[in-house]
Amino acid sequence: MHIAQSQTSIHWSAVRLSFQIAFASCSDNGTKSRCLSCPTASRDKPSSRFDSRGLSVEPCLGDMGRKHCVWRKSGFQTTHHSTDLMHTLVGDSSAMKRTYEFFERVGPCDSTVLIYGESGTGKELAARSLHRKSRRCSKPFVAINCAAIPEGLLESELFGHERGAFTGAVGQKKGRLESANGGVVFLDEVGELAPALQVKLLRVLQEREFERVGGIVPIPLNVRLIAATNKNLEREVKARAFREDLYYRLNVVSLRMPALRERREDVATLASYFVEKFAALDRTALKEISPRALECLT
Repeated sequence: MHIAQSQTSIHWSAVRLSFQIAFASCSDNGTKSRCLSCPTASRDKPSSRFDSRGLSVEPCLGDMGRKHCVWRKSGFQTTHHSTDLMHTLVGDSSAMKRTYEFFERVGPCDSTVLIYGESGTGKELAARSLHRKSRRCSKPFVAINCAAIPEGLLESELFGHERGAFTGAVGQKKGRLESANGGVVFLDEVGELAPALQVKLLRVLQEREFERVGGIVPIPLNVRLIAATNKNLEREVKARAFREDLYYRLNVVSLRMPALRERREDVATLASYFVEKFAALDRTALKEISPRALECLT
């Protein structure tokens, strides 16, 4: 027996669907491959264009899968609205049903929520679902990735700045928090916040006000805060890498997003969803996955 890993990319205008499938297969007399992971999606440059050659999943399944995996063309149809296609959690497993029940129960209240989960488990999608279920659903949803913005810029990005606050600050600028007033702020990778910013965020949660960088006038803030992390924040607190008081302010209600390996029964549903999603986005004929290919995936 040997382990093979393959990756193929499907290019659409402005979208790339990357299948990353690792599988184990026996030699010539083997009968079945074992799928270890599933498709992921990411953005690509608009110049990339998808065609039927790029849509083939044959390279992912190797010689054995190539004999049985067939994509069948059918008429274009979709059961999802475009907004749903972009911001939908998919799956009917028991783990996902518990997650949906959490949205129904916690969404309407205004409590701060801390979402745990590995990368790719859908933490931002969960935050958006809570926003849609909340009384703030008609107000802004503002997402900020604390790990993606350099530390020196993150304070200004979050809180805004006054004119002359620093070199290059030629005018007043509202921060993301102020822009979200009345709505929901989603802080992704909150465990990456520097200590100084942890202090400022703690004050926002305690006092519901803040000052812009270089400012002295308190600005009242009315937002619901949802934070997410792929770190064990309790361990970070013990290691003195994350403030304990901030941790308890964030962890009013917590949600753990299940990894795909904990809900393998959703793999087939997800695969069909991604095919339908990108067929709709590219306005091309909807394609189906053969039963044999689904067997290999699951």
